[in-house]
Amino acid sequence: MKTHLPLLTIIIILTGFATPGKAQVQPSATNIALAEQLVGLMHLDQGVNTTMSGMKQIMAKNVDSSMGTNASPESKAMIQKSMDSSMSAAASLMSAQNMKEMYVSVYAGMFTTEELQGAIDFYKTPVGQKWVEKQPQVAMAVMAKSMAMMPQIMAAMRKSMDAPSKMTNAPASVPAQISSTPPSAGATN
Repeated sequence: MKTHLPLLTIIIILTGFATPGKAQVQPSATNIALAEQLVGLMHLDQGVNTTMSGMKQIMAKNVDSSMGTNASPESKAMIQKSMDSSMSAAASLMSAQNMKEMYVSVYAGMFTTEELQGAIDFYKTPVGQKWVEKQPQVAMAVMAKSMAMMPQIMAAMRKSMDAPSKMTNAPASVPAQISSTPPSAGATN
């Protein structure tokens, strides 16, 4: 399970962001233009590239530490190749252009014209540009702290998945909901 921790982390994080929201009305041309201007001021392309680079470093470090000293060089190479392939696939989907289009669409539909203009006004200030400059560092720090929490999160998830199994006498690896023997049948697994 430890070797899949970084991949599972990405899946958990991405599914958290993929929750459906309320339906959005088609944004106005003004909002789209303002959102494009805002995204440009936020230097999204630099942030995406920095974040992807940092993710690769954090994941490589976590793979190394989770494998420990017992893993063979072949196993380490196989995991590294798999991680590189996964990151390349993610990077191609999360390109700066794709992310820009996504942000423009979301910002244009989510914020009013006045809110977009206010954000643009802020990002044009020295403090706003400092904010933009530090966002990749903030993202990496948050990601590192989140990754450090993953062992606790995984342990809690395992514990919560094992609890229903113990109540129904099902093996720990089989969740109670899919156990083939109903608890009332009195069978022992």
